[in-house]
Amino acid sequence: MLRWKDLRSYQVVMSMYAVFKKRCGLFMGLGLGKTIVTLTAIAILDALGLSRRTLIVAPKRVAETVWHTEAKNWSHTRYLNVALALGPVDKRLAAINSNAEIVVINVENLLWLLSLYPKIADWPFDTVVLDESSLFKNNSSKRFKALRKFTRREAVKRGGGLRRIRSPIKRIYLLTATPAANGLGNLWSQICLLDDGEALGRSFDAYIRTHFQARANASRFEKPEIRKSSRKKIYKKLANLVKVLITTDYIDMPDIIYNPIELALPPKVRKQYDYLEKNFLLELDNGEDILAPNTASLRMKLQQFANGAVIVGDPEDLDYVKGKWEEVHTVKLDALEEIMEVAEGNESLIIGYWFKSDEERLRKRFPDMVFIKDHDTLEIVERWNRGEIANLAVQIAGASHGLNLQYGGATIIYFSNIWDLEVHDQFVGRVFRPGQNRGVTINYLCIANSVEQKIVGALRTKTKIQNHLLDDLNRRSKK
Repeated sequence: MLRWKDLRSYQVVMSMYAVFKKRCGLFMGLGLGKTIVTLTAIAILDALGLSRRTLIVAPKRVAETVWHTEAKNWSHTRYLNVALALGPVDKRLAAINSNAEIVVINVENLLWLLSLYPKIADWPFDTVVLDESSLFKNNSSKRFKALRKFTRREAVKRGGGLRRIRSPIKRIYLLTATPAANGLGNLWSQICLLDDGEALGRSFDAYIRTHFQARANASRFEKPEIRKSSRKKIYKKLANLVKVLITTDYIDMPDIIYNPIELALPPKVRKQYDYLEKNFLLELDNGEDILAPNTASLRMKLQQFANGAVIVGDPEDLDYVKGKWEEVHTVKLDALEEIMEVAEGNESLIIGYWFKSDEERLRKRFPDMVFIKDHDTLEIVERWNRGEIANLAVQIAGASHGLNLQYGGATIIYFSNIWDLEVHDQFVGRVFRPGQNRGVTINYLCIANSVEQKIVGALRTKTKIQNHLLDDLNRRSKK
């Protein structure tokens, strides 16, 4: 049983920050203990009578396994009754209607919960914790719009002006290590839930108009980029709303190497790729068609093609089979097999894949490979961390939160490359986290002269932007 004195000094500081700051962001690096920091703050607030009930909204795997387990591990939080509003409706309702001080719900069910309270004043939780607040980064998402109704403190009056609203949520905490993984545009909706738009503007459109501009000769699909003069302005506005902790400032971490492995397509396949990229369509040798009706669809088809299998057919055809795919090459499978042969007996590998076709092809090519979705997750994690699994295949998004895989290996292979830096970093964080005592290597199987090189380049750019934000806010919080 861990005790209060076992908390690290920075965890105590963050907990007290949350106690005194009713609405704030706790942007903590992976492995710094954001769960116990938040539970400690809740315990203090509960003891002082400053909070009645807390709702914690988390990714499904985290909601199922993390919060109630962590509360029981510490002497000063084990008395907190944690109810899980998960599974069937009757179990969710039982948790919500219980006397538990803390209710944990997965983010997918938040809309359902909010719909139970058409009268906002009836909302029973005066404290809300968004574990992985970046899941609310999309200002047009239903979950953001629904939750904002409950966090609003002002509304426009008829005839103009603003009127005050009494929000039933007195305290709200944003927890994340990746607040702006895909650009500073992701910040507005998260921060708006804290202050109803005071810092970054009362509408997303106004935020974009003020701080962003379209690039010269940009296509209509490209997002505007941040104005150089706006970066510092945004950082300054956030300084009083968030507190940042960076993992390497507090914990000695091993080195991490990012290693793109460029692979060449065979000449015939290269011509097919180039033709698809130029013409938005391609007829394969077996008569199947690859069709991309727009630029966004083309980008996805090119990603699939680079991996080696593409969804085929025209959805408007009567004989269209949803999800039917055709293999176009085995370049990545061949490269992965070579890497596995070299690593055999020396290093365990985590292979990250994205598409359903990737999974099916990996299963066929490597029948001994272990897939985390086939078994009880905790059992597989324990076997991996004991060194009993040589090659572990994981769907990248499905394992981006809540798994600790740092003890069984230190090498990740991205069979699929993805645009989303948040998901990318969270996936890497399953291995590169406290407890890892070996240098970590992240390998990207990357088709040369393809969309994948653009993906890897975009990840580097996004990483620089997010690191600049966190470094600046971290410096400001120490002043």
